[in-house]
Amino acid sequence: MHRRSVLAIIGLGLLAPALAMPARAQVTFVPGQVWSVRDMPEATQLIIGRVERFGTTTAVHVSIVGVPVPIDWPGPGGTTQVAHMPFDADALAASVEQLIGTDGTALPNFQDGYAEWRRARGGVFTISVAEAVSFALGGR
Repeated sequence: MHRRSVLAIIGLGLLAPALAMPARAQVTFVPGQVWSVRDMPEATQLIIGRVERFGTTTAVHVSIVGVPVPIDWPGPGGTTQVAHMPFDADALAASVEQLIGTDGTALPNFQDGYAEWRRARGGVFTISVAEAVSFALGGR
């Protein structure tokens, strides 16, 4: 899968099958927060770009940096980034580990992905961040 295809998938907020998420303590998400992510490498960080009502829930739109490049992708490897991914707030709360800072800025093309999500009337991921990233990058 090419990186542009990944951004298209993420921008639309296509949903993977929902998994039951364990109850978590209430987490309040605010744009600019930077979080570490459960079940992802230490260098992976999630930046809150936007928080809004979405039907009966709350959508939290994020950028993710330091994402390991899958082995089967062309190129030298290393890390990549995801400009926009929309999550259900409860699913996201179950995926974040520690608040690292509050001065983060969403990636420059975050707004493009968000605008595409709005145009497409996309959904939100209800699975963990690690599972959503794996799904988006062509993982199984």
